[in-house]
Amino acid sequence: RNWAKKPSTEWQKLTRDRLVIELLSVFTQAGVKQNHFKAAHYFRLSAEQGNANAQNSLGVCYYEGQGVDQDYALAVQWVRLAAGQGHYEAQNNLGEAY
Repeated sequence: RNWAKKPSTEWQKLTRDRLVIELLSVFTQAGVKQNHFKAAHYFRLSAEQGNANAQNSLGVCYYEGQGVDQDYALAVQWVRLAAGQGHYEAQNNLGEAY
């Protein structure tokens, strides 16, 4: 394997998506003041690229009205996308929504 080669675009996208999720998690745990509006914004950016973790998290934001206006239809829409990718937490959330 040639490690000097430029990483693939897909790998870069996955890495960036995962980084967003991890940073939000670390900031929350490190006592950094939560900003639900920024969190929802970054979840949306990643969710629109197909990241199941972000889709589920954005759905939860809509369900709870954190950082966005509460909207149960949008909550179910985003969580359903994540569940369709096999995201177990989203599948559970979807089951609880009904």
